[in-house]
Amino acid sequence: MLQEQATQQEETIMHQVEDRPLLQKQKELDAEDDASESQAGADSETSTSSVEDSQDLTRQRHHLLEDHDQELFFLQDRLENVHKQFFEEYERRRKRNLEKGRISILRGERTIRDRDIDLELLPDIKVVMPQIKAKVLGGLVLVFSGVLPLGTDLQNADISLWAKSFGAIISSRIGSKTTHLVAGRNRTAKVREATRYPRIKIVTTQWLLDSLTSWKRMNEEPYLIPVHPEDRGEPVLGSSPGSKLESSWLSSSDDDTGVSLSDDEDVNEEIIRSSGMTEHSPVGYTVAEQAAVHDELKEFLGSDDDDSDDEEDEDYVDDGEEDDDADNDS
Repeated sequence: MLQEQATQQEETIMHQVEDRPLLQKQKELDAEDDASESQAGADSETSTSSVEDSQDLTRQRHHLLEDHDQELFFLQDRLENVHKQFFEEYERRRKRNLEKGRISILRGERTIRDRDIDLELLPDIKVVMPQIKAKVLGGLVLVFSGVLPLGTDLQNADISLWAKSFGAIISSRIGSKTTHLVAGRNRTAKVREATRYPRIKIVTTQWLLDSLTSWKRMNEEPYLIPVHPEDRGEPVLGSSPGSKLESSWLSSSDDDTGVSLSDDEDVNEEIIRSSGMTEHSPVGYTVAEQAAVHDELKEFLGSDDDDSDDEEDEDYVDDGEEDDDADNDS
């Protein structure tokens, strides 16, 4: 009975294999390739050039399906990494608990049974996996250019939430702490601004996607965006991390964590909104123009201080003259 069922199952499988439409289509393509090769072989008897063509045809085979999907291999690596981290954390907890158990025995205290210990020491995969992911892009500050439509909430966009789950910090503006500019196209205002900071890597969105899908920070070299020589600006002095620079409309101190803006950025945004411009507006102050504005403001504030000092000096002179007149009268 079992043998009959096995035989019927094998026959059913064979029929399914033979009736597969994709396989039948592949057989048709193979037959067409064979016919082309035979025709090329017949023509090769009359011409030497056709021999070379026939050799090319024999090398070219049509494939209906091509397997380029490597996701399962990537998934295997990620699951093995999670498995490794999970049990390493479990072993660390178990060793710490054994040490505490020995101390409890020496003190004469009651110890917990092993089967209860195992359940209590099991790590939470909801904690282990985010910790692994946070190490992928940890310490990187990303700025997007030409990636999200205008008006999109930067911090709550899908690509931003995904990147932040892997440890990245998302900022709206370029500054000395920016590490990567993820650009959808070159020759944007932010690309020009990023060229002034030698440490900023200007990469395509594919670099970020590949890093997120593979759970590994990819090498930036193959993903670098070529920058036109005319778009390269003058390097910013003191653009090393931690330096304090005057901020412009497209560059700021970026002391934020990617969730909220700094005080200076809030002020700049209020000025931009009141002027009717956005951060993507082509019109804005340059660094030199903003420095001139600061100088004028300092001169204005300094003139008030000078006037107050002059008034105090005049009061001092008047008091001195009155004292001299009083001495002469006496």
